[in-house]
Amino acid sequence: MKVLPGFTQAKRGMRHRLVICTEALEKKGKTHFGLTMPGPICVFDMDRGLEGVIDKFVDEKAIQVVDYRGMVTLAKGQKATKDLFQPRWEKFNEDYLRALEAPLDVVRSVLLDTGTELWEYARLGVLGKLTQVPPLFYPEVNQAFRKIIDLALDHDKNLIITHKMKKEYKKGSGEDAKDSWTGRYERSGFSEIGNLAQVILRHGRRKEDGVPGDFFVEVLECRQNPDIVGEEYDGVMCSFPFMATQIFPDTEMEEWE
Repeated sequence: MKVLPGFTQAKRGMRHRLVICTEALEKKGKTHFGLTMPGPICVFDMDRGLEGVIDKFVDEKAIQVVDYRGMVTLAKGQKATKDLFQPRWEKFNEDYLRALEAPLDVVRSVLLDTGTELWEYARLGVLGKLTQVPPLFYPEVNQAFRKIIDLALDHDKNLIITHKMKKEYKKGSGEDAKDSWTGRYERSGFSEIGNLAQVILRHGRRKEDGVPGDFFVEVLECRQNPDIVGEEYDGVMCSFPFMATQIFPDTEMEEWE
């Protein structure tokens, strides 16, 4: 086959990593699932989700944490400005790139917990504020956030970005109409993340007669194996290694532990 100038011949091959977006309401197992990724793990702690969870994993795998809690916190009377938050945003990008470029025996997986807070951080770092931002200014911050996913796809590290969920509202009609809750919830954070990540998961917890049961994860989207979309995995199957074998059926769990 003749290859055009500037092109290369396409080849088979799977990069041994996954870029996943997860979403859930509070205390549904997002952070726990993220920590089932193969170690060593680098965690960007932005939402205090590690407390009470990380203790289950530190004896069995290497986990290092960079503390970004309170990254959007201001002192009393302090005003949010681009000058204040831009250095913090730049620090995140430096830390993140350092984690991606580290050898696999230093960092094999990265957990951004949560992407909801990171999206606020990005807007403050690039725009200097969260509200009253004209649409024409958003392309810059959108591009900055897309780069987070693009960099992950260019490296061999597993990445999970967790997300909170918020109530979904339907816009009311008429001058005095109020928006009404649809009864559903939607992901809170960068709106394009669903198109960029390879896999989209939603976490939940079973209930029987009002008694909490097993945690589970539902596959909302999967680029590599669309056949598993809609499947739910609970109990011991609600883990990154098991999920990876469903996405790539020709692999074994040991390869993802």
